[in-house]
Amino acid sequence: MTAKALVRQREEGLSMHELTAVNIRKVTRYRENGETELEHEVKRLEDEKKRVDVEEKDVYEKEGTRVEWITAANAGPGKMRKKKVKKDAP
Repeated sequence: MTAKALVRQREEGLSMHELTAVNIRKVTRYRENGETELEHEVKRLEDEKKRVDVEEKDVYEKEGTRVEWITAANAGPGKMRKKKVKKDAP
């Protein structure tokens, strides 16, 4: 979760929240290469997000299908999930 928070903060240009700083300290404190491992995970998540964004854009251009975030009835903790919506749908 800390890596995801860092990805979002960097993407949105936000300053680091104090709770995120505390979580970074917790995650890296007792690991031998904690900071580099965390940075590696942040980079992996950023690359994955870019890949998914490109994939969704390609699907939209080819099929006219876009992806929207919706509130799901029985979804996980965030109760949000992605749903594909065809071009001709309202």
